[in-house]
Amino acid sequence: MAEHGSYAQITNDTINSTLAALWLVLPMLMLTYKKLFRTIFLAYTFVYVAMLPFLGIGVFTGLEMAVLYCSIWVDGVIITLAFTSERYRFEKSK
Repeated sequence: MAEHGSYAQITNDTINSTLAALWLVLPMLMLTYKKLFRTIFLAYTFVYVAMLPFLGIGVFTGLEMAVLYCSIWVDGVIITLAFTSERYRFEKSK
């Protein structure tokens, strides 16, 4: 494992912080660009899950992993509700 403050550790922290920030921004993007966002969200999810082992998953504490998974589920719920409410409004307006 890399020493704290080393280039590898700083890069790892930067990547993790960037991914965490993207998870916060994704639901907001969802409300603006629905169809484009669905594709981006699916691609991003697959890439993120595929990259987890390489992002130093062993460095994460149990609490950090719990927060990460909770944020993924919360984003999923927000996105599902947004799609459902939009579809309901569309059906109702016919």
